[in-house]
Amino acid sequence: AHSITAIMIVTGTSSMRIEIPALCPSDVHVWILRLDSIEPVPALVACLSQDERARADRYHFAHDAQRYRITRGALRQLLSRHLAVAPEMIQFQYSKEGRPTLDPSTSGLSFSVTHSGARAAIALSLGRAVGVDLEHGAVAFFRREGELASALHHPHILRTSPIEVVDGVEFFEMEEVKQTL
Repeated sequence: AHSITAIMIVTGTSSMRIEIPALCPSDVHVWILRLDSIEPVPALVACLSQDERARADRYHFAHDAQRYRITRGALRQLLSRHLAVAPEMIQFQYSKEGRPTLDPSTSGLSFSVTHSGARAAIALSLGRAVGVDLEHGAVAFFRREGELASALHHPHILRTSPIEVVDGVEFFEMEEVKQTL
């Protein structure tokens, strides 16, 4: 069984220095960003790609654009530390749903990023897929689906395991389900 080994909650100003722990193969690190309490550090914005800058500029409200820039800049900084490359050199591939990924042939690093309102979450893992969601109602939906599915006691049905609540955010583990069409 795998478990979340580190949950980091980031708030504060640009003068903060955050220690990024090493990521081991059995680890899942989840970073929670309180976006409205983080000052826009120039290094976070400077490492964004042209596409990311253009996307930020398309937001209607300035605070939403700023939240996006901080989230993507933080993602690039975290990935940079684990990949040992400059943040601006990271190349994303995009799924048909628009989710960013890394080329699986270049690293075993997997990540998921989401933002909702004034919070963002980034999950990192080595060698296995991870997912993170902050949408209102997502936890209740997944908990209900997991309870219904596990009541069927079938080997091809996913299971969920409650993990813990940290700073009002509920974390749980769900087995990965692969679909083929």
